[in-house]
Amino acid sequence: MNLRDTRISRPPYLEIKMPAKPTFEFGLVMAGAISAGAYTAGVVDFLIEALDAWEEARRLPDYRGPQHRALLKVMSGASAGGMTSAIAGVALQSVVQPVRNVDAPPPAGYNRLYDAWVRRIDVSYLLQTGDLTAGTPVRSLLDCTELEKISQDALVTSPLPVGRAYVADPLPIYLTIANLRGVPYAFELFGEGAKPYGMFAHADHVAFAISRTGASLPAALPLDPGDMTAEGWKRLAQSALATGAFPIGLRSRVLGRRFADFDGRFTQKPRWPQPVPADPFDILCVDGGLMNNEPLELARKALTNDAFAEDGTEASEGVIMIDPFPNTASFDPNWVPRDGLIPVAGQMFSALINQARFKTEELDLASRPDVYNRYLIAPSRRSTTDGSTLEPAMASAILGGFGGFLSESFRRHDFQLGRRNCQAFLRTHFCLPESNALFETWPSADEREEWYVRDSGTDTLMTFKKEDPQRMLPIIPLMPQVAAEILPYAAPRGDAVDVEALGERLDARLKAVAANLIDTDLAPALGGAFVRWIVRQGFNWHVRAKLLAMMKEKVAKELRQLQ
Repeated sequence: MNLRDTRISRPPYLEIKMPAKPTFEFGLVMAGAISAGAYTAGVVDFLIEALDAWEEARRLPDYRGPQHRALLKVMSGASAGGMTSAIAGVALQSVVQPVRNVDAPPPAGYNRLYDAWVRRIDVSYLLQTGDLTAGTPVRSLLDCTELEKISQDALVTSPLPVGRAYVADPLPIYLTIANLRGVPYAFELFGEGAKPYGMFAHADHVAFAISRTGASLPAALPLDPGDMTAEGWKRLAQSALATGAFPIGLRSRVLGRRFADFDGRFTQKPRWPQPVPADPFDILCVDGGLMNNEPLELARKALTNDAFAEDGTEASEGVIMIDPFPNTASFDPNWVPRDGLIPVAGQMFSALINQARFKTEELDLASRPDVYNRYLIAPSRRSTTDGSTLEPAMASAILGGFGGFLSESFRRHDFQLGRRNCQAFLRTHFCLPESNALFETWPSADEREEWYVRDSGTDTLMTFKKEDPQRMLPIIPLMPQVAAEILPYAAPRGDAVDVEALGERLDARLKAVAANLIDTDLAPALGGAFVRWIVRQGFNWHVRAKLLAMMKEKVAKELRQLQ
């Protein structure tokens, strides 16, 4: 079926123009997730469904619900979150069928979030060997061929004739990348023989602006949703692969950049060669989460140039971070120094990543009591019998976040959990006190009664500030068609994975990668064909079996967490 040829009528939830305020403007920040991109995709899927339902309801002649608006103003993402941000950008301009039943989802092509993160990201594809060619270097431990197909297929969709009323035009999308080439900066020092002091910035991002009206944003590549075959959309797909290029595991990506992309990021411009060469110039990229895994600042600055300094009674904008693996920064009081060569190397790498992600500006803002504009959606799963917290909340959490790739049933569970957690978040957490100007269009207190936010456990009214309690109202209300509680999916079970069959795939991949490394990447050091044959046989006889046994044991141990 060619989705581009599908004839569609104007859906009832679409409006051509946004009305005047009051409007709450919000941004979505999608953190790194690895295989838990399935969870993030589920969150976004329900959010789109809830906003579509609200727009559809307000068009009815007898509508008496909330009169304010919510406007998606920006999206930013890193790694798997960046890939999901890119797919979400496409979905928001397309016909989307929500996944109300993960066991009976819409046909392929009608929910790209589900297609990408549940149907197609699987270990059976990642352990193929189609990417390995004799005489070419090994680019990653895993085969990324299917990822490239997913990125291309995501752009084949049913476009909407007009935009969704709750999506800003232009809609900026920021995808973080780790730029291994770097961007040069310098400042002057004074003294005899002094030269400019130079440095390189490697924490980078790529900016896009989706617009139906031709509106543009500084340093952002414009995307016209009326033509997703255009080069800009292909660039979005390439950038999504770049932000998700998990170091060593997934293939790094080369992107062409414009020199003007970096103007205005800091008070000084980069120190480019003079005269500035012609565009574009190439950079080599790996995972955006390496240096900026939670790009809050990109979304915040797109919402406002100033700090969020608003009390809950005044808040008119905010960011929602979807983070499957939120950092806890727990300090271990019993930490013991390990000063061996290998332990130091591992700790140094971890320290460099943590320092690259450290954000003093966000810490300063978060410490202020008047800042009331940050929200978080993170995995939460409870027992249906006694309400106790269940860990791990996601099947994707095992194997350091790679567990979701092992079974489609794991990804179904996590996608459904994302939808369920998003519904609970909109119902009880994404709210403001009723004195906020956002709700001034409500004609009477009686009409507010059914919309007041209640505690999910006690059903009591939630209030803002103990000293001057005010009842709370939702920023994105749940219409009747999306208000019924989303039930949890069947608990993930470790026996869903055939470890022996997985071992066979691992073994084939190990053998192929090692052969290619020995015959290509290591050939200059090893010498002639006979020496390479000896090394290859030695690996197959003495190393491969041990590595395979270690990996199978690790997988089996992790799967036991899901029993």
